[in-house]
Amino acid sequence: MSSNVAAVTGTSIGSSAPVLGDLRPETRPLQHEFVLRPLRLKDVPTLAQYSAEVYRDGPVAQFVTPYASQYPTDFVRTFHQSIRQRLYNPRGLSLVACQASRPSVPLGYAQFARLGDGQGAKAYRKEHGLWARFWAFVLSWFFWLFTIAEKKLQPDRSCDPEAMKKFEGSAAEDTKLYWGDSHPERKNRWHVQSVVVSPAWQGKGIGRLMVSEVIRRAQRERVIMGLTASPAGAHLYRKLGFEMLGHFTMQIGEAQGEGIMIRYPEGYDG
Repeated sequence: MSSNVAAVTGTSIGSSAPVLGDLRPETRPLQHEFVLRPLRLKDVPTLAQYSAEVYRDGPVAQFVTPYASQYPTDFVRTFHQSIRQRLYNPRGLSLVACQASRPSVPLGYAQFARLGDGQGAKAYRKEHGLWARFWAFVLSWFFWLFTIAEKKLQPDRSCDPEAMKKFEGSAAEDTKLYWGDSHPERKNRWHVQSVVVSPAWQGKGIGRLMVSEVIRRAQRERVIMGLTASPAGAHLYRKLGFEMLGHFTMQIGEAQGEGIMIRYPEGYDG
C-alpha cells in the first residue's frame, strides 16, 4: 500500500507548536528531519512494543488488561494482531514516521480508515493498482484467519474477558451514537484508528505530522475526520482543528477531557 511521502524539520511542524508534549516552551527544539513512509509488515513487532509501552499504564489498559504485567508477551501480541489486521484493510492507510537519515527505523505509526461509499472513498480504494488491491484482499483474509487461530492456540492471559466484553459493548454504543444511522452525513469520513509515538521520541511533533497527512487528504476531499481521544490526545487534536462531539458512554478512571472528536474541513457543506 503506497502513500505520499512527507518531510518536515522538527522546528517547522505547524505554526502553533508546542502541542501534546511537543516541547515545553522553555525547552529548546531539537533539530530532526522526519519523513513518513508506508507501514510494512516487518515494522509491526516494533510498533506493537511501542503501543504496549504507551498504553500499559492507562486507565483503559488497567481495566481491560489488568494482568499485563504478569503476561507482557500476551499484552504486546494483542497490539501486534490489531496493527497487522489494519495494515491490509483495503480502506486503510498505515503510515510510519522515521528520521530521514534512518528510514528503516520506525519512531511511531498511525493508522486511518477511509469510510463510506462516496466518490472520495471509491477513488481512494482505486489509488492502488488492481494487483495491489487483490493481494491486500488476500492478505487481509489470511491474517484474519491466522489471528483467529492464534487467539485459540494462545489466549490472551493479560485480559479480563468480562471487562473486555463491557468495554467492547460500550465502544459499539459510542459508534452507534456518534457515527450511526442517526448521523448519515458522518459515515463518509476519514477515521483515525491509532496514533502512537515511541516514548523516547514523544514531544517532537511526530504525532502532529502523521495526523496532518490525513487532514490534507480530508481537506482535499472536503470530508470530515473522526476519532476517539484520550485527554492528552484531545489536546493535540484540538490544536489541529478537531472539536469534541461527546464523551464516552463508559467512563473509565477519573480522566477528564476524553471522548469522540470530529473535524470539519474548510468549505464543508454536509
